[in-house]
Amino acid sequence: MVVVHLWYVIYDILLLVYYHTRRGKSKGFQAPQTKQYTCMFFYNYVICAFVDPLISPFIVINETGSWKCTLIYDIVIIYAGIHLTGCNGRDKRRHEIVYKFSGKENKMKALFIGGTGQISTAVVKRLAARPGWEIWLLNRGNRQVDLPENVHRIIADINDEEDVAEKIKDMIFDTVCEFIGFTVKDVERDYRLFKGKTRQYIFTSSASAYHKPAASYVVTEGTTLANPHWQYSRDKIACEEFLMNKYREEGFPVTIVRPSHTYDEKHIPLGVHGNKGFWQVIKRMTDGKPVIIQGDGSSLWTMTFNTDFAIGYTGLMGNRHAIGEAFQITGDETLTWNQIYATIADALGVELKAYHVSSDFLAAAGKPYGYDYEGGLTGDKSVSVVFDNSKLKKAVPDMRTNVRFDQGVRIALNYILSHPKECWIEDPVFDRWCDKVIEVLEDAKKRICLQKTDD
Repeated sequence: MVVVHLWYVIYDILLLVYYHTRRGKSKGFQAPQTKQYTCMFFYNYVICAFVDPLISPFIVINETGSWKCTLIYDIVIIYAGIHLTGCNGRDKRRHEIVYKFSGKENKMKALFIGGTGQISTAVVKRLAARPGWEIWLLNRGNRQVDLPENVHRIIADINDEEDVAEKIKDMIFDTVCEFIGFTVKDVERDYRLFKGKTRQYIFTSSASAYHKPAASYVVTEGTTLANPHWQYSRDKIACEEFLMNKYREEGFPVTIVRPSHTYDEKHIPLGVHGNKGFWQVIKRMTDGKPVIIQGDGSSLWTMTFNTDFAIGYTGLMGNRHAIGEAFQITGDETLTWNQIYATIADALGVELKAYHVSSDFLAAAGKPYGYDYEGGLTGDKSVSVVFDNSKLKKAVPDMRTNVRFDQGVRIALNYILSHPKECWIEDPVFDRWCDKVIEVLEDAKKRICLQKTDD
């Protein structure tokens, strides 16, 4: 029979009174919280329950001295309870253990490699708004981005492996998020840095890694990875293969995510543009000039606003079902390229003057100018795709499209048009190239028509 001693009750009451009177009066004194008291009482009685049956037969042999033995025994049990819970108010380490046990500091720790880009910024902000995460960014600190106050920075170049290893030597992470890994060398470096230091490593791959030409327009995570047209995609595939081998052979806790065309409040997503970004295409629209669209504009495509992407991504962080798995993260809205450009023109309040050019022609004509349209178009945007996100939604039930493309475009244009110094980056080289392409094709049409007349 387990004996519950009156000493415990008396001691617990006195302890409550003692801490109540001392709280805030003694310098350096750190009184425990209510949950900590609960932990201490729990320990006292649990210890009593386990030890009493073993000890009580020995302390009642001599009835005249049993009360002394019982008193000594009770003091030992109470002392053990105090120190197991850190309720002595002085032992910082034990106090922290119980403080974490109480749920007030039991946060998961995430490290973002990068964290200030077009996609990753939205992930960081969404995670920072959720309780239970301690967030760290590791980057060179060159990009000025408004980040939440509860985000910590580690200023370092991830390629300086020795410096990074020194700065994270005492840190263990629940999730490491890699957003700037593009080659096998990058993920090999990460493997050396984070093996044994993280419970999950999320690698950002690309939906462009899927098989081109596509065997089916419906794409799942099981679609074969192969892209002969784009080195960027082949490098991402090689990164995935290295990481999955480490998972299979050593249990390295990798999760792979494959975003498709993701944009934010400062960018307009397009199919054909120059090396300086989207603005010259917007300017051509507002100037009433024809805008080049690849193919006949009828291929299907998916645009994803970065805040929607962040829902899927954060839902995979710390998610045990995501370990050893790959997930594509895209919106559910599918549009043709004609609809995409028409939506942009509508938001600008102008008429769209579309000029359709085959992707093969654009790839050949753009190569001398440094435009990789073979990779970006033939190997990606000119291929019709509809993403089946059922696997992601099973792991992350909250995933859905909240920002339609027509809404996202207006959000972006509101920012772009009100920030000319930042966003209005003109590209006269690309503008002249577009004019030449259109002029050459129109001239070719005329020549063919004239030849037919001569025949």
